[in-house]
Amino acid sequence: MKITAGLLWGSVAALALGATTAWGAPSGALFTTTADGEVVNENHYAYSTDVYLSGGPLCNARNMSDLPDGWYAFKVTDSSGHTDMTAAEPAVERQFRVASGAVVAASDAADHPINVTRCGAVLRVGPFAATSANGEYKLHVVPVAQGGVAVFSPSRTKTDNFRITVGSAPVVDPPAYLTPPPAPTPDPDPVVTPDPPPPPAPTPDPDPVVTPDPPPPAPTPDPDPGWGGVLALGAAESAPLTGDAPASASAPAAAAGMSAAPSRPAANVTAAKAKSAKAKAKAAKAKAAKAKARKARAARR
Repeated sequence: MKITAGLLWGSVAALALGATTAWGAPSGALFTTTADGEVVNENHYAYSTDVYLSGGPLCNARNMSDLPDGWYAFKVTDSSGHTDMTAAEPAVERQFRVASGAVVAASDAADHPINVTRCGAVLRVGPFAATSANGEYKLHVVPVAQGGVAVFSPSRTKTDNFRITVGSAPVVDPPAYLTPPPAPTPDPDPVVTPDPPPPPAPTPDPDPVVTPDPPPPAPTPDPDPGWGGVLALGAAESAPLTGDAPASASAPAAAAGMSAAPSRPAANVTAAKAKSAKAKAKAAKAKAAKAKARKARAARR
């Protein structure tokens, strides 16, 4: 029995699709929509990352049927269907699963996240190269086994057309979430300004001059408090009287002693005054030297 290539391909496709019919496109509706699912069959977008698809009826399409439950793969081409705008991304990363009319899983949720909205769960189609010459694109969806090879034959594929324009020219859309902000450029030779040094400590006086206060002058004792005359007088009075001559002789001596006694205290007072004046002069000189030393220390600070 000869098995044709077409029959063999159909058998392989039937095994890959499981419960989904291998000989025709899946039943149900396929829509391009917006991130919030509010617009049914949206046909105009600014960037490729603005394009979303739904797996079932949206808010304004309740009379439409769901895609059958199962895994699907998608791709985006130019309007002719010949140029694959998603060729840079492996097809296994462009697969999603539908359950009860909602997109519930994606093989690459980082590049193609699912938005759960009040109108149902939708899948982001972008990013893809937005380089079509006329700005028009075609979305293709085909049933596939999870992780399997997708075969986008026209008889098994559902499609929907849309347009991408920014102003009047088609653009290559760099997805914002895949373009990290530029890292700050480090300074090749950073200038670090050190903190200023603390002020210098005051220099201590290497040889401080401390002039002690002079002691008060001690009182000068009187070497002869003037008792000599009294002693002389007593000696004269106690001398024996042997005649007029000695008595007369002792009288002048006693008189002389009485008259000489007061002269010694006067001399002592004069000497004490001179010594006190000298001490005062010395104290004044020491005080002046101390004031001069304080003034010199203040000038050094």
